[in-house]
Amino acid sequence: MDWFIRYRNGDLTHVENHRSLDAAIESACVLMDKGHVVYGIGYKTSDNSIEKPEIDDIYSIWLRAKGPFAARA
Repeated sequence: MDWFIRYRNGDLTHVENHRSLDAAIESACVLMDKGHVVYGIGYKTSDNSIEKPEIDDIYSIWLRAKGPFAARA
């Protein structure tokens, strides 16, 4: 489990660990669908991560891939 996601749920900060980048990105997008703020996806250390602007770009691509009727929950 070398990949991680950092996100906020209200005032609480959480870290999730994943076995692959694909699993981390999928989980991050699902969390964003649920209204959480994902602010970091990275590998092993927190100084090696994708930041919020890039995560937002990934999320918009993910939404388009879900189809024309996909709406943010």
